[in-house]
Amino acid sequence: MEAFLQSLMTARSDFPIWVRYTLTLGLVGIAFIARVMLDDQLRSYPVLLFIPAIFLSAVLFNRGSGIVATAAGAALAAAYLMPGPPSSAAIPLILFILTGICIAAVTELLRSTLRKFPKPTSIRKFCCRSSRIERATTSPP
Repeated sequence: MEAFLQSLMTARSDFPIWVRYTLTLGLVGIAFIARVMLDDQLRSYPVLLFIPAIFLSAVLFNRGSGIVATAAGAALAAAYLMPGPPSSAAIPLILFILTGICIAAVTELLRSTLRKFPKPTSIRKFCCRSSRIERATTSPP
């Protein structure tokens, strides 16, 4: 699983912007359809299934796609899934938007960090080397 995620994170996504955003909206649409189909079980959690769509969009494409997924998920949830008056849904919706933006930003930060390493094996070498150095500097004389 680790190798699969790492290959996704380090893969170049040089798709045109319209392709990235169309696929992002497709992921959000799939999450929305799944949420509507599971309405009885997930009635108390109107935005739960949008979180994987945000993460996948950010992993597969970039931070911008994650933010688009967050905005689309928030709009769909506000329009169709949030019960009661709009004022009662404001705080949960704001928290969802902040969480989605944080997921997109952290995923982009992880992607940029992983791209600094040329191969997956160099990460292991770096970690092993730094732990050996740390042990050598902390071991008693």
